[in-house]
Amino acid sequence: VSWGDSANAASYVLEQSVNGGAWTSVYTGSGLSQAMQQTANGSYTYQVKGCNVVGCSGYRTSTPVVVTLPPTSAPTVSAPATNSTGTYTVSWSGVAGAATYILEEQINGGSWTTQQNTGATSETFSGKANGSYGYRVQASNAGGPGPLSATQVVVVGLIPATPPAPHISVSGPDW
Repeated sequence: VSWGDSANAASYVLEQSVNGGAWTSVYTGSGLSQAMQQTANGSYTYQVKGCNVVGCSGYRTSTPVVVTLPPTSAPTVSAPATNSTGTYTVSWSGVAGAATYILEEQINGGSWTTQQNTGATSETFSGKANGSYGYRVQASNAGGPGPLSATQVVVVGLIPATPPAPHISVSGPDW
């Protein structure tokens, strides 16, 4: 938060209001700025006044700044360890403060690709071939993405198709 120099001011008082609540002092000194680090979501408004040995000026008030912090925890992913049909569902727990969930897939140890970026907490896959499919999820909101979940791996081993009926060959007189 920064402000301009005020004529005759020797020091400044910076106050903060969170979500329209009471004003609290967050800085007193001769500087013209103060770094702020918020640890909670909310609407932050600031006011500053200049002071000297005679007294203090009136306040100048900022417009509100809305702070949205990223989610602080990762979802817990659930999926079958093995699958024999190529169709299965990957699901994950909800996370406080999340607006969307970014589901990523890794096929046979390759690169990660985004499969979903919505508010849903599950995704059904079908038509998967034999192989290893890794899944991880990040909760996200306007403040950015949170930490990645642990990777859950699904190993697909399709059941072989039923072979055609046996063919019987009959040969000549040695029978």
